Amino acid sequence: MDKVLIVFLSATSASRIKSVLEKKYAIPSKIMQTPSGIAASGCSYCLELKEKHLHVAWNLVKSMDLSSKGVFKADTLQKIF
Repeated sequence: MDKVLIVFLSATSASRIKSVLEKKYAIPSKIMQTPSGIAASGCSYCLELKEKHLHVAWNLVKSMDLSSKGVFKADTLQKIF
């Protein structure tokens, strides 16, 4: 299964989304430092999850009014949006 990375400016934002995904939707995810191959200014964190769950996670990002540097494919680091 393909995985994606949602890049955030802070670990707190990633943690908030992770918590809701697990508690409300039973969707597993993992917080990690953003890979160096992704051009994100400064220190950033990302949330790794299966691509099939991206729509749920992205809707949470928007509804919780959190800033994101984008979504990338985990294997190629290609930006999706």
